[in-house]
Amino acid sequence: MNLNGPDALRHLASLNKYLACLQPVVYTRFSDGELYMMLDKEIRLTPNGAWINGIKVNSQKYAPHDCKTFIPSRDKDIVRELVLAYQHTAQHYIVGMPYACCVGETLVQQLVSLYGKPHQHTTANLLIDNNYATFIHKTLKIINTRRIILIAHRTANKAIFPNILEHIGIEGDSGVQWREILDRVLESITRHGRDIDILVLSSASYISNLIGYGISLRFPHVSFLDIGTSLHPQMGLGMIRQYLIEYWSDPHSYVGHKCVCTI
Repeated sequence: MNLNGPDALRHLASLNKYLACLQPVVYTRFSDGELYMMLDKEIRLTPNGAWINGIKVNSQKYAPHDCKTFIPSRDKDIVRELVLAYQHTAQHYIVGMPYACCVGETLVQQLVSLYGKPHQHTTANLLIDNNYATFIHKTLKIINTRRIILIAHRTANKAIFPNILEHIGIEGDSGVQWREILDRVLESITRHGRDIDILVLSSASYISNLIGYGISLRFPHVSFLDIGTSLHPQMGLGMIRQYLIEYWSDPHSYVGHKCVCTI
């Protein structure tokens, strides 16, 4: 996949082509949460707001399936695996990065200084923000032609996918069980066969990064998308993110942040 240049919409068009043509592709998102984790910052998302390294950064009321904690001294194994996933160099393995236009130049440079640049990268916002309308009207139609293994909260509405093979339900704050969840995903792929039309969709926060990496290692012919919160409204998981509120309030006038994919 050619990701040269800053045009995120063109990157999404390339991803759509791979999905439609049944060519293996893995897209995994390293957003601000993964950035903070790789920089050893404590994270607490609660019903009363979010704290980073003990400092309250917003008063957002996180739903139970969105609440989570990351403690650097406890979760070193997660960081080690995130770094391996970030630096993975398999063909058609794409890392969605947090760019300076979203998180600021300082944090991005700290990330690159510690871990370098991914082999192939685009924006962590590839499926949302300015690209969201295209994702809903084009990408989702392609997704629905594929046989789906879904990783999402146990209460997610799986019926939105016409060809779903299995829903692997997880709890909101299940990071310490990430190895067990990955094993369940790999077992599911084995159980449902090795056909190239299987597409794994994951809405599981940073666990998605670890699953995408694990699939690329074990089943390089299987495609994977870290869908984040992009289908939360359809799955009955709410609209806590601002881009979702803005889009679904008035889809025809929605614009959204345009991410500049440069580093």
